[in-house]
Amino acid sequence: MVGAAALGCAHEASTPTPTPIVLRIETHDDVVRACVPPRAEVSASGEVSQQLKQLLAREMSEGAFYELSTEIRAGRSGGLPPGAEGALRAVVREQPVAAQFDEVAELSRQLADHDKKDDAYQKSSAGQTSFAELTLRRSLAIHKAARDGRRCLGELAERLASQANSPR
Repeated sequence: MVGAAALGCAHEASTPTPTPIVLRIETHDDVVRACVPPRAEVSASGEVSQQLKQLLAREMSEGAFYELSTEIRAGRSGGLPPGAEGALRAVVREQPVAAQFDEVAELSRQLADHDKKDDAYQKSSAGQTSFAELTLRRSLAIHKAARDGRRCLGELAERLASQANSPR
């Protein structure tokens, strides 16, 4: 799999929210190895670009996109064409998108811990406030992870299309 130096989405620390994500692609071959089956030709980057554009054009909620990304990140098939699935897998495993998915997992764990607390605490004002805050933070984290993952995929699709159309 391609490392962070070859296919990474990096936050620019000095900018306010929303933080832009910059996609860095070192070489055309690194991208192709990350996004297409091993024996596919280098010219497949144009096809992968189209697959990604079709995926991004789907009418899919942020929650649905997050769930699809989570399945792909966990190594399960999302039913996507191999090129699009490989590209999505590369994007959601790279920082900072991976960190956002990890944040959602941590908030989910905290919510599960909250559910294990006794009924008196859960019904108390502090328990209800804690539950509401965790739920809101998790919802926002899901939205951000999905939005930034989509943005990274869009940038990758454009770079692949550009590279496929450039003369060698």
